[in-house]
Amino acid sequence: MYNLRNPKQRARYRRATFKRRDSNFGAAERIIRAVFARERKVMLAALPRVGKVDKADWTKAFRKIWILAGGDAWRYNEETWGGAQRQVLSKPRKNVSPLLLYSLRYQFKAAPTPWLVNVADYIDTVGGDNITEISATTKDKVKNAIFAGVEREEGIPDIAARVSDVYDGFEGYRATMIARSEVVDASNQASLAQAKDAGSTLDLMWIATNDDRTREEHAEMDGVTVAYDQEFDCSDGTTMPGEAVNCRCTIGYAVPDEK
Repeated sequence: MYNLRNPKQRARYRRATFKRRDSNFGAAERIIRAVFARERKVMLAALPRVGKVDKADWTKAFRKIWILAGGDAWRYNEETWGGAQRQVLSKPRKNVSPLLLYSLRYQFKAAPTPWLVNVADYIDTVGGDNITEISATTKDKVKNAIFAGVEREEGIPDIAARVSDVYDGFEGYRATMIARSEVVDASNQASLAQAKDAGSTLDLMWIATNDDRTREEHAEMDGVTVAYDQEFDCSDGTTMPGEAVNCRCTIGYAVPDEK
């Protein structure tokens, strides 16, 4: 157990958490890059007509990332919250589709753990919004590339090359950004869900990365605590570490201050 109110121990907790969490980035990024590669093939096959890109692959990608990163965070936090969390939850939460939970269990060979229920909950709510936003951004860039080619009276091979270039860009920085954002969010949400399930009343602490790439608003939140049943009030509008795109902050737990 770390005393997160001690700056040195908080730094140790930050390093240990980041090391475990960061080990999932590579696998998550490979999933995202594979999705972009499949979308490219679908889009190129649709030329000269521009058809819809099926969102099913995106949904599968995000499920895998959340199971991967969240499962790792769940195992890590068992050291803090105890072995009781290994027991199976036989009933999903009321707002989670039983069919989706069944699909997750058997599609990814994952045990019906409390974390799996939280994965299903996330996919039914927040996850859908993220998938829509990403698909819309991709679609806009592809449409612009095709329009530019048509405007210059280019043939299908040249327009196809423009579309392919768009996805090359997505497979670079954007793929990394998506993977990292999802892994960080998954890790933090897994940790928070487990603390709640264990009945923890410890304060929640925002722990920033504290380097030259940390947002100023998030650097100011480093060490800030709220009660276990409350949310943070960051000046950028986020209420939990990991909510913002490319956020690398993590969540910690501290004994309530006597004051």
